Amino acid sequence: MAIKLFLSVLMLVAFTFVQVQAASNSMRCGTRIISKGDTKVEILLKCGEPMLKETIAIREHSKEVQLKSVADFMANKNNHSINHAAENTASKSPRHQFGQINLESSVALPIDRWTYNLGKGRFLRILIFEGGTLVNIAAGDRS
Repeated sequence: MAIKLFLSVLMLVAFTFVQVQAASNSMRCGTRIISKGDTKVEILLKCGEPMLKETIAIREHSKEVQLKSVADFMANKNNHSINHAAENTASKSPRHQFGQINLESSVALPIDRWTYNLGKGRFLRILIFEGGTLVNIAAGDRS
């Protein structure tokens, strides 16, 4: 009898833990579910307009890209700056090897916060987007 009670309590705790984990990774909008990785457009279609939209920060994101031809460079010239920092020389030419040019691409990514009110007595949901993609779902105060 004690083992059966122990297993029942253990299953209840495990189920509660899974529900809490799921709540932090997803949110229900009526019959639809949104989750991390969804875009703003997908969320607007599923949940409608939030009660509040804010841009809370701008984060500079950079990465190195390799261009293998002049056509690649011309197609991307407005999005790239030449990376001299890694060379450690006084040369002003881009790093290259066997016809490849390495450039550093820099993009400003907005960090946005959307707040949804899910109804009286329920917790507000705060969605954080980075560059238009949902990266976090958190519970706010009760409405």
